[in-house]
Amino acid sequence: MYTNNVPLGDISNVDFRELVVNRNVRPERPQPNEAPQLTDDIWKLAEDCWLKDPHQRPSASTICTILSCRLLPGTAGPSRLPFHSPNLSPPSTYTTAPQSQYVSGPPPGVDARSGERLNVHRFKPGFQRAHIRRLTLQWSMSALTAVRSVVFSPDGNQLASSHRNGKIVVWNAETGKVACAQFKGHQNSVHSIAFSPDGTRIVSGSRDKTVMVWDAVTGSSVLAPLTGHNDCITSVALSPDGKQIISGSKDGVVRFWSAVTGNVILVSHSRTRSAVTSVAFFPDGSWAVAGSSELDFWMWDTKKETWKWNDYPAEAFQEAKAIRSVAITASGKVIVCGSGTNIQVWNSDTGELLESPYPTNDGLINSVAISPDAKLIVSGSHNSSFRVWDVDTGNPVAGKVYVPNRLGTPKDATRKEVYSVALSPKKGCIALGTASDIEVYAYI
Repeated sequence: MYTNNVPLGDISNVDFRELVVNRNVRPERPQPNEAPQLTDDIWKLAEDCWLKDPHQRPSASTICTILSCRLLPGTAGPSRLPFHSPNLSPPSTYTTAPQSQYVSGPPPGVDARSGERLNVHRFKPGFQRAHIRRLTLQWSMSALTAVRSVVFSPDGNQLASSHRNGKIVVWNAETGKVACAQFKGHQNSVHSIAFSPDGTRIVSGSRDKTVMVWDAVTGSSVLAPLTGHNDCITSVALSPDGKQIISGSKDGVVRFWSAVTGNVILVSHSRTRSAVTSVAFFPDGSWAVAGSSELDFWMWDTKKETWKWNDYPAEAFQEAKAIRSVAITASGKVIVCGSGTNIQVWNSDTGELLESPYPTNDGLINSVAISPDAKLIVSGSHNSSFRVWDVDTGNPVAGKVYVPNRLGTPKDATRKEVYSVALSPKKGCIALGTASDIEVYAYI
């Protein structure tokens, strides 16, 4: 596959030099099922080798080093979060290959001539850059009270919203029509909701200090309210297998529950015992993360069949402060945080801040979400705006979008705070939960 509008049928008849040098044609990355061993580093290397200017291409020794690190048996990159032990330090991003088999050279990210460290985005996924050509409001629905949380179903066909008045509503994500609004049980604002992986259940956490599990189709409660928190529950999440729930609260406590029985599995304080604002599971279900004044991690203990809190060295995640929202890529390799007024992107293997925080200047970031293909980040803020960011560059790709209020006041005067953002599993759809309504945007 090639880009730059060259018909596939014509490529065999075009000189290779004509394609690469004159037309600047580039290959497209194969799908994961077509090339499962193609890592992000190798694909980035392949892209660099296609650069027009030969002086910008990596040296032969650098190529050998990268390939040896990724392809030799037993030298694969480190597993996720192996350093979450007081006696371990973050691993090196690259391993050392046997020098007898490969030409020696500088490690990736180091200039072969000067030996200086290059400014390399090591989290760069290597896909074609994701530029949004058009962002349009697809549908909106006014609400009587603030929309505290929005989330798409796993298939992207439905959108659930939770509200300050304690209500939960499920909508048709394409039309905006109500699919179910019979969720009755919470006595106060519902701050967070989450779909189960199969889309049949919804979990909610409320200011009334309870967690509830619902049938997503009928709206009936599946379990008795889960109690134990001593303050408002700010965030809930379901494990990838749908069997466990994690909840975070302003009481500074993280609780793990059985989604089947409602029993408590673990009660654990955040590191600083400050209010927990956001919780999430890693895609493989072996780790969980909570955001508060810092980031905290828990690991699933297979032998004991329970969760245990894990410490990490002081040099890891050291700039993770004032976390209000956490999102994790589908690969589990990158953690995205809304940290005060900035967006942070972290390497989950090393705890390294991968680039300077995105300076939003949008007030406090209430919510962040990342697209399934890890190309885009969406952020919603306290000052009535949301942005869409290109993960490759850290730059906004759709500009600053103010959310106009229902009264039609000037966009810079509205105070319709964006509480929650969500990206659909179906490409091209963003949902916002604001202080007065739900808005769904389509983009191409």
